[in-house]
Amino acid sequence: MKQHKFVSKFNTGFKVILALLVLLMLMLAASVMGAASISCREVINAVLGKEVSKAAYTILFKVRFPRIITSICVGGLLAVVGALMQGIFKNKMADPSVMGISGGAGLGASLIIVLDIKNVYVGISAVGIGALIGAAVTHMIILSVIAVTSRKGISSVSSTLLSGIALSSFTSSMITVIMALHRDNMEKVYMWMLGSFSASTQEKAIFLSILSLILVPLIMIIAPQIDILKLGSTTALTYGINPKSLMRKVLTISSVAVAFTVASSGIIGFVGLVIPHIVSFFGIRRMRPKILMSFIVGAIFVLLSDSVARSIMAPSELPVGAITSLIGAPYFLILLIRGREGRE
Repeated sequence: MKQHKFVSKFNTGFKVILALLVLLMLMLAASVMGAASISCREVINAVLGKEVSKAAYTILFKVRFPRIITSICVGGLLAVVGALMQGIFKNKMADPSVMGISGGAGLGASLIIVLDIKNVYVGISAVGIGALIGAAVTHMIILSVIAVTSRKGISSVSSTLLSGIALSSFTSSMITVIMALHRDNMEKVYMWMLGSFSASTQEKAIFLSILSLILVPLIMIIAPQIDILKLGSTTALTYGINPKSLMRKVLTISSVAVAFTVASSGIIGFVGLVIPHIVSFFGIRRMRPKILMSFIVGAIFVLLSDSVARSIMAPSELPVGAITSLIGAPYFLILLIRGREGRE
C-alpha cells in the first residue's frame, strides 16, 4: 500500500510518539466511559495514587483498568503476530489464523465450555486453559509437519501455510459439530468465539502485561533477520541466518502470543491482517520499528473497538470480535481487489 506524501514527511520517532499520545487519550476516554459516572480528574488522581472515592477506586481498578490493559495487550500482540506472519511468509494476506493456532485454541475452549468446567487457575479460567492446550497441540502438529516436509525437500513456508489452512478448516468443522451436538451450550460457544473483554481481571491484565513485555522485545531482537530473509534464502544464509531455524522461532513465539490472547479474550479476527498494512501506509516497513508501531496501533484499534462494543448497546454489549470483523472484512476484500489489479 502506498503512503501519502504528507505522511512520509515525518520520521518514525514522531509517528510512534503521536500513536502513543492517541493511545493515552483513548485510555483516558475508555476509563471515563461506563454506567457509573467517573470524571477525568478522578481517573488521573487514581493513576497518580491520589485519594479518590471508594466507589471510583473499585470501578477503576477492578473493572475498567483491567479491561483496558487486557484489550491493549491482546490487540498489540495480535498485530505484532500479524506483522511477523506477513514478513516471514512474504504474504500480505497472512495473519495469526494462518497458523491454525486460533482455531486450535477455539476448539480446546469449546470442549471445556460444553463440558461445563468452570474452575480458575492463576487468573485464567478453565476455558482459557482449554484454549492453551488446543493451541499447543496445533502448534506441535504444525512443527511436526514442517519437520517431515523439510526432510522431503518441500519448502517450509509452503508446508506451514498449507498445514495451517488445513488445521483451521478441521478445527472450524469440529467446533461446528460440537455446537450441533450440544445445542444447549451453542450460544456460549458462539459468543466466546466472537471475543469479549467482559471477563477481564487484574490477574489476567498483569499476566498479559508481563507476557507483552517479554515477547515484544524478544521479537524486536530477531526482527532484522526477517528483513534479511525477505531478500531471499540464499542472501539470508550468506548473512549466517538459517531460514528454517528462524521460521521455527517465529512460529513458536507467535503461537505463544496467539494462544494466550485467545485464552484471555476469545477469537478476535482481522487485527493481525489489518494493522500491519496501516503501519506500512505510514511509511514504516523495516521490521523492528514496524513491530513496535504495530503493537501500539493494534492496541488503539482493539481498545477503540471494545469501547464501541460496550457503549453502542449499553448497558448490554456487543462482542468485540464482531466490531473488528465489521472493519476488517471489507478491508480484506479491498486488499484482494487491489492485489488482483496489481497483477493484471
